[in-house]
Amino acid sequence: MNQGPIQEFRVGGIKAAVWENENDKGKYFTVTFVRSYRDSHGDWRETNILMPDHLPRLALVINKAYDFIMMSPRLRPGPSNDNHANDNAPPQEETAQVQEEIPDQNAEGSFSQKIEKRGNGRKR
Repeated sequence: MNQGPIQEFRVGGIKAAVWENENDKGKYFTVTFVRSYRDSHGDWRETNILMPDHLPRLALVINKAYDFIMMSPRLRPGPSNDNHANDNAPPQEETAQVQEEIPDQNAEGSFSQKIEKRGNGRKR
């Protein structure tokens, strides 16, 4: 089934690729991250090494990939395929309450929008 990513998100030179996989428990998603850059000969290359100033853009593509996965009609309720899942997670009501307290990250003029605008036109 691994024919390529089902979705990609890019902010500046940082890209997240969402992959759909399947095993005996069902379908699940994985996400890979790369940074594109030009080498000394002007050829495009990719690496998974990031510098501290890349992290805000990485956070943006992580959020976009997470939103895509959580909103995906491909995602079916069922047991988690994550072997490191927290069995002591709070009940859904408590989680929803906490999420309501988080400020809207997509509000106009937000940090995310400023970084995204700056990252798309930035030259390295």
